[in-house]
Amino acid sequence: MGSILRTAVYRRFGAGVLAAVFLCCPVAPALAQTGSISGIAFEDIDCDGSRDAHEAALGSIKIYLRGQAGGQPPTLDSTTTNADGAYSFAGLSSGDYDLSCAVPDGYVQRGPVSVDYRFAHGGSGTMGGMDFTFRAEAGCDMVPTYCPAGVADNFDPANGSEPSSPSADLAAQMATCGSSLPFFDQPASGACFGHTFSGCWDPCDIVRGELRLGLRASAAGSQDDELLLGDWPSPGRIWGASLSHLLEIKTGGADPSWDPGDTMTLVLDLGRLPLADRGLTNVLAAVQDGDLDVFIGSETEIDYLTGKMDGG
Repeated sequence: MGSILRTAVYRRFGAGVLAAVFLCCPVAPALAQTGSISGIAFEDIDCDGSRDAHEAALGSIKIYLRGQAGGQPPTLDSTTTNADGAYSFAGLSSGDYDLSCAVPDGYVQRGPVSVDYRFAHGGSGTMGGMDFTFRAEAGCDMVPTYCPAGVADNFDPANGSEPSSPSADLAAQMATCGSSLPFFDQPASGACFGHTFSGCWDPCDIVRGELRLGLRASAAGSQDDELLLGDWPSPGRIWGASLSHLLEIKTGGADPSWDPGDTMTLVLDLGRLPLADRGLTNVLAAVQDGDLDVFIGSETEIDYLTGKMDGG
């Protein structure tokens, strides 16, 4: 029902007296937001992104809706998929959003390979097809594949040239730093490093993943350096954290600053990463297309990288 607007109307009464008479009339309510999104969660056995008749829907999957913002955006709403694997959010206003899921125990996320959905909604109409796909871990052989880049030689340049291998799109992103760091074991000052793991593991076959990195802070300004994991140009950055924050975690809070001369070996479980961008901690879906970009900048030297992917 509409609200009531009281309007004052002045009338002249006897003896020239003016008095206000209040008239009430209904006011139409503001139009409610009608925007909505929807999708399903299911086990994608053949890894084609579409649910086939023999592929089970997955109920009780937690889905999170967040507003896009810097750092960790707030959770605006959450829901769980029903017995048919379906979920939806209604009443969305115009704006930018993130949509992610909690990976259930015993499953690995296969899609989307961007891990979450980042989208703009106009505040009206329905956006569907925002599906989350999974694979059961049970029955997987868990055969490890090792993907080395660079040599673990304690930053020794005497062992010969150790070039990185960024994709063309990652190289273009590295250029935003002003200059690129094309080799391992090379001191960095205002230069970003990038490497693309590609063609090493079987696409859509990864159950667990680990990334090992040997790092040294090279120059002043290293305190602001970040480690980013992603796939450029789209979706680009998927997960990221400052090296100071990662050092603080590694040292149990004893050293919270990535200062020139600091070194550390990071071992990151791609299914249990420190909480960072958009609330994500599990990015295994990002490696299901067979590649992963690693981006580091811009005062940090890299000794080596090793990806270890367990498939089945």
